[in-house]
Amino acid sequence: MKEKEFMAQVIDVAHANHWLCAHFRAAMMANGHWVTPVQADGKGFPDCVFVRKPHIRFVEFKSETGVLSPEQVMWLGNLRECNSVETSIWRPSDSEEIIKVLGGGNASR
Repeated sequence: MKEKEFMAQVIDVAHANHWLCAHFRAAMMANGHWVTPVQADGKGFPDCVFVRKPHIRFVEFKSETGVLSPEQVMWLGNLRECNSVETSIWRPSDSEEIIKVLGGGNASR
């Protein structure tokens, strides 16, 4: 399953369980390159932010064989050090954990 399809499924689950979700999509430039317009240190920012009081979770979506970039490692590592922030790297094989987390269960950071 491609990351884009997987992420869309997870967002549907999140919305069904009353989470707010933010994802910033890439856009194709006139030269054919895809970019996500961000400023400052945005490169590597997690794919989605999920919020349902009192939780905030930053999620990076990966295929089963996908690898984190150095910038993604940096962002997730720094976010993990913040109080009350939850982070995840979710792959299609994590569906049980995802349902538990987004359905209101208690899951690991």
